[in-house]
Amino acid sequence: MLKRLVPGLILACSLISVGFAQSTSDPLAIDAKHQKDIDGDKEQGRKLVETVEKNEKMSKNEDMQKRVQRVGGEMAALANKTHLATLWGDKRFSKFDYDFKVLEGKDVNAFSLPGGHIYVYEGLVNFIQSDDELAAVLGHEVSHAALRHVATLQRDAAKHQAIEIPLIIASILAGGKGQTPLTGISLYNQAVFSGWSINAEKAADYGGFQLMKESPYNPTACLTVVERLSAMERGNPQLNMDWGIFRTHPPSEERVEAILGDIKTANVPIQRSAVTTSFSVSLKKTDTGVDALFGDKLLYTFVGDDAQTRAASAQKRLNSFFDTVPPLYDVKANGDKVVGNTSLLIDIKLSDAEHAKTSVSQLANKTVSSIQGALYSLAYQVWQPSLDGK
Repeated sequence: MLKRLVPGLILACSLISVGFAQSTSDPLAIDAKHQKDIDGDKEQGRKLVETVEKNEKMSKNEDMQKRVQRVGGEMAALANKTHLATLWGDKRFSKFDYDFKVLEGKDVNAFSLPGGHIYVYEGLVNFIQSDDELAAVLGHEVSHAALRHVATLQRDAAKHQAIEIPLIIASILAGGKGQTPLTGISLYNQAVFSGWSINAEKAADYGGFQLMKESPYNPTACLTVVERLSAMERGNPQLNMDWGIFRTHPPSEERVEAILGDIKTANVPIQRSAVTTSFSVSLKKTDTGVDALFGDKLLYTFVGDDAQTRAASAQKRLNSFFDTVPPLYDVKANGDKVVGNTSLLIDIKLSDAEHAKTSVSQLANKTVSSIQGALYSLAYQVWQPSLDGK
């Protein structure tokens, strides 16, 4: 129960925006009162770390641990020298000694504890498709800590009802079966399904995006992680019940629209092909040639002595084309060429057609159909703003 419910409750927050005033003109200054608040986060975090690590097992995969620590360390270093614009949470700059750990388990989830303790499950590391996506996830979790969302939640909760985080944790560890005066399941449902967590998630998304812009990683990954989770949820609604990340980080329409708005405002090009394998064209060398695939869908096979060179050139053109998420009718056959929005995508060669045991024109039409099928799949998985721009 811990791995499914603790993160959601720790990060669930009220729609009422509670901030902490910045008391100095130096955006990175930390006064004595603020340092006391930070120290309180650290102390609370240490206690929660003990609780988590008594109930969870550390991953034995050293490569995963090193990868998460390496990428997380880069995002933490940026957070410790960046005063994030705050949509929700403590508006003051806070500095923590962040640490990153991988837990055993197939859950596609991650969570942040006060004081900068970040946990990632093996399932999430297996789900992400690039260091860019991993950086986006870790930047999001770092932002929860940097913006002191738990402290904000506690302040807000104190205004409405006597709910203490330790009591919530105790209820969760009891399995939400009524062994404590507070039922973990009901609190969880109240926190997540009532929408309390939306402000915290959007704020962490925006904080993570700010860190990604300053990092060596591609900010498009902030979008693709949420898109791919949403697509998987649509394809298998049962995941909503089974995967912790849907509970603790609901991939809502508001969040995706906000991320798209941030990308547009920052003039960041959307390059899904650069940060995923699901949304990009890959090349696979075979005994007879080089296959160009979109995900697991075969688009075209290049043959001949120059197959690798031709395939690499086509891959770049196709990825640029797919990144625009064009309509299906933009792909057409023009003699011995397949074009996208009038630009060359694939130059059909007689040797390719002979290998496919068909004519050049037939191969061109078949390739158009294959690319259109891939575009249809892509359009279903990615988020596209409505035509009216809302």
